[in-house]
This record gives sequence, structure tokens and C-alpha cells, in this order.
Amino acid sequence: MSDYIPNHLLANVLLRLPFDSLLQSRRVSKSWRALIDSSDFIKIHLNKANQEANSPSGIKIIGLNQNNFYTLVLDLEADSSSITASAKQLNGPSDYSGSEVCLKGSCNGLLCLMYPDTDKIIFGNPWIQKSWELPSFPIEYHTRGGGFGADIWVMEDYEVDKSWTKLTSVTMPGWTFWSLTPLALSKNNRQLLLQIDGVKLVLHDLETKRISDLATRGDVSFVQSSCTCIGSLVTPFGTD
Repeated sequence: MSDYIPNHLLANVLLRLPFDSLLQSRRVSKSWRALIDSSDFIKIHLNKANQEANSPSGIKIIGLNQNNFYTLVLDLEADSSSITASAKQLNGPSDYSGSEVCLKGSCNGLLCLMYPDTDKIIFGNPWIQKSWELPSFPIEYHTRGGGFGADIWVMEDYEVDKSWTKLTSVTMPGWTFWSLTPLALSKNNRQLLLQIDGVKLVLHDLETKRISDLATRGDVSFVQSSCTCIGSLVTPFGTD
């Protein structure tokens, strides 16, 4: 089919597909795979994915549970009382996951994974099953921590320092936590999605100050770590 459609038209059609369908399209033919894996196509798709990620609708979270990655999609445009998440396991085993691995964050669809026991750091894209291990380097470090809660601030105007505004203060009497990470804010600016200790996902109501577990649908067990992400074709070692 691609032999009869100019590449620029075919690329325009493929860019409109849902990400899962785009990944499946790589299996149609060698010419389709070459087009989708080309650096120009990857850059255009990445820009599109980043633009869509700026919308509160369909915020995507990726979570790691032992040898399995999960995607968790939120609808933050819904009423504050009905925000839920649907979870789906990513197909295929991962060569760079394991029971002792921590998910440290993501950028442009690439995940940063760390093995605490060995200090090994790996960058990987679970959607295209490619990974790269960062060369080891000897660094000694020590950590200390403490506090009575967490203040969360937002920058209302991008790159304007004076626009920093305090959004909320989070305190949890009787509950000790090492880290608290804000992941997403609902469109009505009432529900804040928080990650506790890199594991637990909760909703913080900014009006009532109540904290509740995030309701989920599907097969999900976030027992290790999670972070916001986008689905991309970017490889951890540049273009093949």
C-alpha cells in the first residue's frame, strides 16, 4: 500500500493514529517501519506527544511493578468526585526491569531506572523495548532528610520567577513519608494527584484538604514506583 502513497501523505496519516496503533503499524511492512523509525518522523511525533501531554485530559502515568510496566490514564477534566484511572499492562517482557529496580523519572518517553544494590542506571523505552546502561562512575554520596510536611508551589507564568504561587500545604498527621511528588492537577484546580514515597498514588482535595486513594480500573499494582510520561518512539541511544 505504501508503494502507492507518497511518504509525506502516509506519514501524515500515521501521525494521527493512537500510539498503540502506530506501534502496530511498524509491523505492516519494512517500508512502513523504516518511515516510522526515521529521525524526522520520531521528532514530529515527539512534538505532537508533548503538546498533547500539556492537556489535563488523558494525563498518562507509567508504573513499575517487579517485571511489569503499566500505563495508567487519568481523566482530570471529570468532576472532582469521579476522577478515576484505567490501567493497562504494557505488552512483552522487559530486559531492564526487576524486583530491585526503582523508576526515577521520565523524559520524552525515556525512563530512568536505577538498581539501588548495584548503583546501575539504565535509560529505556518500554514501548519499543530498547535500553541503554549508563557507564559506571565512582561517586560516594550520603543522604539526610527531615521536615513536617510539604509545600507545593506552581509557576503560573512560564519562566517568570515572580509568578510562583503557593498552591497548598500537605501534612499527614500520624503518617510518616520520605518523599511527596505532585504529578498532575485537575482542570478545575481542585484535585491534586500526589505520589507518596515513589509508590502510593493519592488524590488531595485542595478545598477540603482530604486525601484519598486513587480509584483504579483494570490490572494495576503500583508497589514500586511511578511517574508521568508520554508514549514516544525515541531510543535511549539516538537514531539507529
